[in-house]
Amino acid sequence: MSRKIEVKKGDVYNNLVIVGEIINSENKTNRFFICKCNCGKKFKTTLTHIRTGHTKSCGCLLAKILEKRNTKHGFLQKKDKISLKLYYAWQGMKKRCYNKNNSGYKHYGGRGIMVCERWVNSFENFKNDMFLAFKKHIKENGNKNTSLDRINNDGNYEPSNVRWTVRSIQNKNKRNTKYITWNGETMCVADWAKFFKIPPITLWQRLYKQKLGVEESFKRSSK
Repeated sequence: MSRKIEVKKGDVYNNLVIVGEIINSENKTNRFFICKCNCGKKFKTTLTHIRTGHTKSCGCLLAKILEKRNTKHGFLQKKDKISLKLYYAWQGMKKRCYNKNNSGYKHYGGRGIMVCERWVNSFENFKNDMFLAFKKHIKENGNKNTSLDRINNDGNYEPSNVRWTVRSIQNKNKRNTKYITWNGETMCVADWAKFFKIPPITLWQRLYKQKLGVEESFKRSSK
């Protein structure tokens, strides 16, 4: 039987100070601890990530490294939240496809979804392909309403199969997506919004939040 590793309150690992262990964690495989980062933020992580150096901060260290690296190339300026969000979107799609510990893995990598060769190891390529559309979508729909989405839910992350869309619309672009038929044409909400040349969130709110019905929603959208 392996000896339990002793970790005490106040122990320091990289930029982290141990605050205490979460004794009643539901996860019996890993030991979880509350840590305090040098920046002052407290968060939860596993002992394995702490001891191996996988987790060295609350995330602020990565942001600083990214800022320094990309400012050198003229892309990421100080406190450029839009560029950081783009980077996190790139990281997020890779984690969903290749990290078996990611909560979304079973819906992505577990189903064989992959990131294309052009993007998987190059943030620069992803940025070059997606940044302009990303900024435009944020301007039209807001930062919180901008999410990376695959057009074909069974397809990979690649230039021809991704778009920026509203998160609520993305949630409907799943395997149980409901399509709307109007005047003999059948499309999803995002495509109807594109047809009417309005933001997807506007059409979605008319259909599902205001519950105006298809005819009234489309009538208002066509004006």
